[in-house]
Amino acid sequence: MRPALLASALVLAGCFAERATGGGGTPDAAPGAEDAEVGARDGDVGATDGDVGPATDGDVGPATDGDVGPPPDRGAPMGCGAAQVCVPAAPAGWSGPFAVGEAACAGGWPTLDRTLFDGLLPGAAQCGCGCSQGDVTCGLYVEVPGQGGGPFAPSRSCDSPPIEDACLGAVVTAECNENVTRDIPAPTWRDTFQVCGGGAPAADCDGGRCRPAAAPFDLCVVREGDEACPVGFGQRRVLHTAFVDERDCTECECSPAGAICEVDVEICSLGFFQETVRSDGPCVQLNSSDGDGVSRLGGGVLEAGRCEGSGGQLEGQALPTGPVTVCCL
Repeated sequence: MRPALLASALVLAGCFAERATGGGGTPDAAPGAEDAEVGARDGDVGATDGDVGPATDGDVGPATDGDVGPPPDRGAPMGCGAAQVCVPAAPAGWSGPFAVGEAACAGGWPTLDRTLFDGLLPGAAQCGCGCSQGDVTCGLYVEVPGQGGGPFAPSRSCDSPPIEDACLGAVVTAECNENVTRDIPAPTWRDTFQVCGGGAPAADCDGGRCRPAAAPFDLCVVREGDEACPVGFGQRRVLHTAFVDERDCTECECSPAGAICEVDVEICSLGFFQETVRSDGPCVQLNSSDGDGVSRLGGGVLEAGRCEGSGGQLEGQALPTGPVTVCCL
């Protein structure tokens, strides 16, 4: 009985299984279930278009400068405008910045701070000493060795000299006129520079402040004296505020030379005798105890000679003063 029961049970199990599969060996699916499953699979595959399909520019495409570049440094100095120049601040001890040029102050730099000069031109100075000869005359003199003497002009016949026992001689007198040349022109300057201020600063820039452009002027800092330029201002020039002119001509002096004269006299002594005394010769000794009266008879100039000049030389010089160092960009 047990084998029979087992066989019956197996038959029933097989029938139940065939019925569940619809007799085809495959279980019947619920109406539309297969379509839904296929649709679900299609949806899954379709969903990959958004998940793993070609990337769009906005999602993972190449980054543009504006999208993923480094952000700007909002605190960094910006550049200057088209009509501006970035000018460093004037270092300690220096004044400026200024616009320096040869034209009048105007535009963005309207205020005249000072005027400076370059290239002192002293001009050609002339000095000279010329001499011309005037009158040449011949006279008498008396002297006593060790006591001195002086001119003697007899006013009458046998006139006694003012001193006794004098030595009588002739002396020539020549006049010389000085012809002085003195022409010293006032110095001038080759170049005149206006130092202009008033260039109002604008925004900060890399290394300084933006200021008005000054072309054809240069943008500079200045300092009194002859100094080295500070860093950043490499164009150096030493200008000046004034000058001193110490030029002059030495004194002109004219002296006679080479003139010779003679005088004929009569000596009133123990008798009367004539003598001729010359300016280039010895004197005649008078003896007061024997009589020393003198009468002038005649005479004249033998050689007029000449006049010799000295001096009239240029001395001194004209020099610039008040140096100011100007250093420009």
